[in-house]
Amino acid sequence: MHVTIDALAACHPEASGRGLGRYVDALLTDVPRADVDVTALVTEDRTLPSGVHGVKLHRVDPHVRLEWYEHVVRIGFDAARTRPDVFHSPGLEPPLWYRRPWVQTLHDVTPLVFPSDEWGVEPFRWRLRGTLMRRAAAVICISQHTADVGVRHLGLRPERLHVIHHGVAAAFRDECPPFVAEQPYILMVSGFGPHKGFAEAFDIVGRLADAGLPHELRVVGDFQGAHAVRVAQLRMASRRPDRIRLEGRLDDRDVAGRYRGADAVIVTSRYEGFGLPALEAMTSGAAVVAFDNSSLGEIVGDGGVLVADGDVVGFTRELAALLSDDAAREDVRASGRRRAQQFSRERSAQQHAEIYASVA
Repeated sequence: MHVTIDALAACHPEASGRGLGRYVDALLTDVPRADVDVTALVTEDRTLPSGVHGVKLHRVDPHVRLEWYEHVVRIGFDAARTRPDVFHSPGLEPPLWYRRPWVQTLHDVTPLVFPSDEWGVEPFRWRLRGTLMRRAAAVICISQHTADVGVRHLGLRPERLHVIHHGVAAAFRDECPPFVAEQPYILMVSGFGPHKGFAEAFDIVGRLADAGLPHELRVVGDFQGAHAVRVAQLRMASRRPDRIRLEGRLDDRDVAGRYRGADAVIVTSRYEGFGLPALEAMTSGAAVVAFDNSSLGEIVGDGGVLVADGDVVGFTRELAALLSDDAAREDVRASGRRRAQQFSRERSAQQHAEIYASVA
């Protein structure tokens, strides 16, 4: 079976290090092992996994503001020229035109359910995406929560939806030494967005300092341009900016070491389609504390401590109790490891292959 995958998200600098880009990279690596012949549509020269054939696309418009529209218009024609049995659109650019069977992945609909002035044109784009996604033969949803909101907000047909959870890269399963810092720390791994809970995280570490705990907050994430400015502003406006250390983007092995060295990993996001850092942290053996919202309860489950959404005071109380009790923290770590065993990249790839076969 020949499947063509739009691999734009693995090429685009804004997405390549985040959940979407990591998902596409996992598809290109794992799906061929499920006896699928894969062609990747890319927009720049890049190294592809062994056995994956790359087709470089040409794009006229260099401006990011219009790049999305050009890709939506042209990607169906680009895919059709490769003559696949199935075309898979795994990102945010469903084809405007495609006559043969195709599969779409839905990650979240955050701009439609978490209002913010920072979204710009994204709510409009999501209404267009919904119209296009309704034409797909199958829609892969990365969580049951995402499937539910896809029906409610995009008008997707329930019988065409298939829930497939992410797995975790090997770096987070392999043993590696924990990162050793000068003082104890809690960790946050997240790109920036209005829904990602940076203000809440910065407030929580300040409250921990007020309570006499020595922990600093280390933040791993790729912040550039306006996002870097916004994160810096939030840090300086926080209770204790001296307790916040912005580490930037790190490779998987370094992030795994940060997870293993942290006294706790906090997930203060106010909305997620999945919540991959929470799963990576549990896999790495970290104690996870998260807000209970969107998909986070579904993914974290009994593998971490869940706090009522937006309750910063309650979050600080639960986190402080965990940081002050070694035995309780070890219990949460063990629960997280057990929970993480339910998620597998190999199983995810096999499930993708089964949906491709049913659509073909």
